[in-house]
Amino acid sequence: MTTPSHQRIIQRPAAATDLEALVSLEDAIRVRLGDSAWVDGHDFGSGEGNIFILTADPVLVSGALRPILMPLSSVRVAYRRLDSDDFTILYPSNLTAFSIS
Repeated sequence: MTTPSHQRIIQRPAAATDLEALVSLEDAIRVRLGDSAWVDGHDFGSGEGNIFILTADPVLVSGALRPILMPLSSVRVAYRRLDSDDFTILYPSNLTAFSIS
């Protein structure tokens, strides 16, 4: 893997998942990405569950994860440069704001 420059976040409302399901999703993502990115862990609380991925190419990671994420309800996906707090929203297209609690 090249040096990561971005953090990608996969987020679900806590009502749509639980900690065990979030960890299972994290494991599936880790397997799917292999050495192309680094799954940096998760957090769960404050009404949401987040999975953090470090990557040099957040858009390339999108294609790899599409089969895993598309069946999920209420998933939100965004990324940011590691040196920035400004998120670029990837999904859903009608989402206008993204934050991590």
